[in-house]
Amino acid sequence: MITDAQKCVDEIKQLFPLSHLVSYMNARIRESEGSSKEAEQQYINAVTLAPHHVPSLVSLGRLQIELDKPILAEHYLSEATQLKPDEYEAWHHLGVLHQKQ
Repeated sequence: MITDAQKCVDEIKQLFPLSHLVSYMNARIRESEGSSKEAEQQYINAVTLAPHHVPSLVSLGRLQIELDKPILAEHYLSEATQLKPDEYEAWHHLGVLHQKQ
């Protein structure tokens, strides 16, 4: 199933090589494979290409919590809530982060 998803993303990348969505979807695939470091880099690429892409910010923040990088996690999640104040997932992960501290 992951290989099918990767094939689709690869095809999209040929059409839109600088799309933040390609990086975002690659990150999701890497994360599902358990490759956190590769996923982190892909999320960073997505945020670099589209700094206002809230799903990338939230996913990157959540991953930073898992990687025990609380300062970065708070930064990305707070940015997501500023861009979209009703983004419940960002608020949830901020709560999880603050409970851990």
